[in-house]
Order: sequence, then structure tokens, then C-alpha cells
Amino acid sequence: MYRIIIKSIMENRIGVIKKDSTLLELSSIAAKSPNKILAVINDSDKIVGIINYNELLTNILKNIAKKDSKNILEKEVSSFMNKKLIIAHPEDDITVAFDIMKENKIDYLIIINNDNYPIGIINIYDIIENIVKIRMRNMNLAISEIEKKSSMEKDKVIKKLMKEIDSLHAQSTIDPLTGLFNVRYFNKIIEEEVERAKRYKYSISIIFMDLDHFKDINDIYGHDCGNVVLHEIGRILSNTSDNINTLRKSDIAIRYGGEEFIVICPNTKKEQAYILAERIRKTVEKKRFSYESNIINVTVSVGIAEHKGTSKKPIADTIKNADSAMYEAKHLGRNKVILH
Repeated sequence: MYRIIIKSIMENRIGVIKKDSTLLELSSIAAKSPNKILAVINDSDKIVGIINYNELLTNILKNIAKKDSKNILEKEVSSFMNKKLIIAHPEDDITVAFDIMKENKIDYLIIINNDNYPIGIINIYDIIENIVKIRMRNMNLAISEIEKKSSMEKDKVIKKLMKEIDSLHAQSTIDPLTGLFNVRYFNKIIEEEVERAKRYKYSISIIFMDLDHFKDINDIYGHDCGNVVLHEIGRILSNTSDNINTLRKSDIAIRYGGEEFIVICPNTKKEQAYILAERIRKTVEKKRFSYESNIINVTVSVGIAEHKGTSKKPIADTIKNADSAMYEAKHLGRNKVILH
């Protein structure tokens, strides 16, 4: 049953680039192609890594001031590729790959042919969605059998089904590392919040956060340490860290991607969101993140933008404005909150 999923949801078009190509060549390819996920191949056309162009571009822009831009653009893409990947053939059982992706926090599954050449790509959330559909269909079949059972057996089956439904829902909307909602949930809920703001004529504020010098943490202490930091940030934003309540019950915290986080603040003007964002910033600044025998200090740069209920502009503009304000905070020295 799960062996037919890969062929049905695989995106056939995937960017491919040689490992000795330069970043300048990569930029040229990405500018002409809609494929922002590129498989890196060696001289034998076998996949050796993966590059998420958007993440790569963000990292380059953040660090461009520290380095000579010409030298960066002349570097080989193999220096920037992520070797942590998982591959599968079109006829493979998707659940095997899915379990490995969850365990290793890998977002993309690369599909290869019999020559190990990349022919397609699948996002983990598309895998989740299809697995959920199959499991839900199986549960519906199980529900049809409930009436044949005794009352005690019915209760057991129903409880088991409800538990599995809750688990499947969590898998599709929760980021496993931080425990916060993921970007998939954000894309769904933000439009609902906009409609509610329009109906009741109030403002939504968007808080856009980015951890400062996070790449340095990964480079110095390793990615496991970076994961510890992200996990603790998730605890801070979900009010489960050291009994400190940084957010209100109405606020919705999202891991937007990498070390970026968004907080949706319904019925909140930007001045009110500023107070909340300052509380988050100070909480992160004061916290001592521990990894093995190391104590690590972390700060965040934060941007805020307000979307009024009467506005006819898309919420995407507000998100972009909050992102721009966050980058302004970076340019002004980091560890700051800036209002758009």
C-alpha cells in the first residue's frame, strides 16, 4: 500500500549541479530554474549532497559582511552542500524513508533511478499528508467493524483510534525538534486569523525572530548543540521553560524554518507586540544554554509588523515587512527589537 506513494507524489523536476561548480554558477542556474532544491552530483553522476538554495542564500547574505564576496562566489558548491540526506527508489516503501527522515530531521527525500541519478524530490510534509490519508482510510474501515464488537471492545477500539488520530495530526502540524507549530500549520492558520481580524476589525501583529550567529554555534559546538538551542527556544516560546510565561494564550508560535521563528499575535497592535517581543528577547538573552560542559549565550534579532483588519494588502506583505525589520535589527548590532 505504501509502495505506490512515491510515484504518485514525486516532483519529477529537480535541479542538478556538479559538486565542483562554483556558487556563481549555482546562482545562475537557480535564477533560471524554479527548482530551489538541487542535488549535488559527482563526476560519476551519483548524488553526494543536497543544496536548499533559499537557505544557502540566506546564510550567504547574513555572513557577506564578514567575508570577501568575490571569494565566496568562487567557492565550490561542495563546500556548502548538506551531506545529510536520504534517497529512495520510486518503488521503495515510503514508510521506511519517512521514519529515517523524522529521526534525522531531514525535510526532503531524493528519488534516484537504478544508476543512482536523481530524478525527483518529495517534501516530508507531502509524505505525512499521504500517510495520514491512508491511515485515516484504514481507520474508517476499522470503525465500520466496531458495531460487530462488544461494548468493552468498542471502547478500546475507539480510544485507540482517537489516540492515533491525535498522533497523526501532531505529525503533520508540529515541528518535532522545538515542539512548536511548523510552517505548514502557519500557512493554514494565518489566513484564518486574517479573516477573523477583518470580521472583527482588529489588528494582527507578526513577530519575526532570528537567532544571532547561529551558524557559529553549529560550527564551534556542532549541530547537536544547535539542536539543543533550538529545542530550548521552542520551550521558551511554548511557556514550558523555567516556569516563565513569555507568550499569551492567544499567541501562536511557529518554527518558520532553520533558526527563524514567527509569533502571530491576534488582536494586537505593534506597540503591544513590541512589549511582548522585548520580553522574549530578554528571556533568551538571560538564559544560559548548556551543552555538555559548555555554557552558551544566545541572542535574537526581532522585527515586528502590524496588519490591520481594514487593510486590503495581503498578509504576505506584513510578513515581509516583519522580516525586513528583523534584518534591520541585525544591521544595527543584533539583539534588538525593531518596529516596521
